[in-house]
Amino acid sequence: MNEITNRLVNHLLLWHCTLSENAETIEREGFRPGKKPGMPRNRPIHFFQSAIPFLDMATAVDQANYDGLLCAVKKDRYNLGDDYAHQMTDVFIFHVPLPPDIIVARFSVTNIRTKEDLKRVLSKQLQCDVSSTFSDICLNEAIPWSHITAIASTLRALDEDTYHKRAVTKRLLREEIGEVDEQNSERLFSLLVESNQAFHRRFLDLYYGEYPFPHFARALMVAGARFVHPVQVLALHAPTVGSSVRSAPSKHQDDASVCALLAEILPRLSRKESVFGAIEMAAMRKFPGDEKDLTVIENWIAQQAERSEIPRIGRQLAEEAAFYFIRFGGDSFPSRRGEPAVRMAVAALRGTGVDYFEYLLSLAETHGGLIQVFGFLEEKRAIPYLSSCLKHESKGVRAAAVEALGRIGTEEAINLVKQAANDKAKNVQRAVESVLRQRL
Repeated sequence: MNEITNRLVNHLLLWHCTLSENAETIEREGFRPGKKPGMPRNRPIHFFQSAIPFLDMATAVDQANYDGLLCAVKKDRYNLGDDYAHQMTDVFIFHVPLPPDIIVARFSVTNIRTKEDLKRVLSKQLQCDVSSTFSDICLNEAIPWSHITAIASTLRALDEDTYHKRAVTKRLLREEIGEVDEQNSERLFSLLVESNQAFHRRFLDLYYGEYPFPHFARALMVAGARFVHPVQVLALHAPTVGSSVRSAPSKHQDDASVCALLAEILPRLSRKESVFGAIEMAAMRKFPGDEKDLTVIENWIAQQAERSEIPRIGRQLAEEAAFYFIRFGGDSFPSRRGEPAVRMAVAALRGTGVDYFEYLLSLAETHGGLIQVFGFLEEKRAIPYLSSCLKHESKGVRAAAVEALGRIGTEEAINLVKQAANDKAKNVQRAVESVLRQRL
């Protein structure tokens, strides 16, 4: 078990399915991003974060000619956003070469049809009973929880019965909430188990699969907002918000059991954690409110830096949340809209009272989300940069620049929008029409 622990603890566990002849080369030489003509970066290497989509792919290919690879990539060896990205739920892409020693198991996918088949093959490869070994690791108090979340996620994917029988989620709650004794831990776990089962499953799906690394507040608040209005969820953390502000009913009736659980846990969360959760709720693809509700959340986010007893700490928490969503808010998470995520990130920056323009401009070349940021900030100093974006080879960048200039709204900005009307790309033309229509 010690050898398995050393290979897997504090690693990302990633799955890859490829032709057997490619697997032979990878096992010998490692993974190498492919060249993509005309693109600034190499074609990335794709991995599945979970065994479930890997299994879906493994059953869809000509199994006799394909191999599976389970890889363990040390978390602190690569830089999120530069070396790799969480492209969407359960999918990681790497832009850099990966050595062959990250491979912990290689196996033929022939006759692998079910989770039980995959668990059996993996147990043989790792020379241990996966269910027993992984659950023992998850409950080993000597190992930090943050170092074993990938193992817990893999256990849940391959053997959900064992995951629940060993009450791995109880440790999750205790570790993530912090400063909670065994009695309260047991009570909170019971509340979760007895809550709406759809909420329970959605929370675990989000926690283990939606974000690059598990993020408790975001998973809890977004899962809760499926059953309780998002403004009310926020009010359970911060009563000053006032849960009476409800412009439209949720599609679901408010769930009393979910409310009871959220009322117990959300007040225990730090301000930083709740800011991440609030931004994620506002960016839900099926946000169950309207502009009034978004404004309530936006104003609360902006106030968090101001309310810190130590201004420097308030700025730090706002900056951490804001710059994360500026970099990754537009990523293709199925449950998130990029534009509201960036809008809420801007609210966090505004709350600090700091002028970030020069720093933002220095990031603009590598992070496309900065175009939206300048628009939401109504930053007139960004007009020359946005003007240059109107000549960018990417039609998506050009359309984003038009929208940002429309938000800035000065005479100079609108003249540039009008000039972009001659762009041949349909989405750029639609962006121009939308800006000009709003000004009528």
